[in-house]
Amino acid sequence: MPPAMAAQAQVERTRLAWRRSGLTAAVVVALGARGLAMPGALLPRLGVLVGLSAILIALMLIVQRRIRELTALQSDPSHGDVRQRRHQPAIVALLVGALALVAVVDVLLMG
Repeated sequence: MPPAMAAQAQVERTRLAWRRSGLTAAVVVALGARGLAMPGALLPRLGVLVGLSAILIALMLIVQRRIRELTALQSDPSHGDVRQRRHQPAIVALLVGALALVAVVDVLLMG
């Protein structure tokens, strides 16, 4: 495979990986939010819902931004390298940790 095609394939694989990450986050949040419909204390449930929503919005913003960057890179390789923005995976990891923390709070508060 010529180097230019290999680079394009790398960009496409990276874009698809970011899409899968976004879909996975959405499924996890949906699974976490399904228990909020049960009767019980309203305030803790609203707190968990706000936490889940904020994390999902932040994750989706990061994923969409990275997909846009990769799409621009694919159309014009002079924009840079696929490995740019190394801080985005770290931010996503922190948000996933926050999602786990919200899940623990959900289980502890609502049983």
